[in-house]
Amino acid sequence: MTKRKWAFPLILLSYWLLIAGAYYLYLSLTAFNHGMTFAQYLNSQPLAALGVLLSSLLLLQGACLYFIQRFSMSKKGLLGQYLFLIFFQQLLTANVIGAGLVFFTRRSLSSQEENATWGEKSFAYGALAFILLLSLLFFLLVRSAI
Repeated sequence: MTKRKWAFPLILLSYWLLIAGAYYLYLSLTAFNHGMTFAQYLNSQPLAALGVLLSSLLLLQGACLYFIQRFSMSKKGLLGQYLFLIFFQQLLTANVIGAGLVFFTRRSLSSQEENATWGEKSFAYGALAFILLLSLLFFLLVRSAI
């Protein structure tokens, strides 16, 4: 009997996209029920605006995951480093399910060495720095709102 191998990168990408899309849909329907435009609703509900920031961050992470996994699929390569830092970002934004999926995705990667080009590395590190900066901003905004 063979062991079934889960496609964790696809599950993680789907999770991030579905959560972000569901939140945008929820906000759009809520704004419609209140007789407001999306922008008016975000102006009247600051925590909803923070949720939009977090959902946008999930979309950005999903896009980075999609592009990084096209040229890296190992723990020691760019994808492994990206997932290592994104794990802590998911915990920082209290996304425990996302952190668990990131953990299992990283665990399922192979341990082989890779040679990424300078352009690929600069893209990955730049995107990661931007994501971590936005996560810190989100954390500070939520902390000041409480």
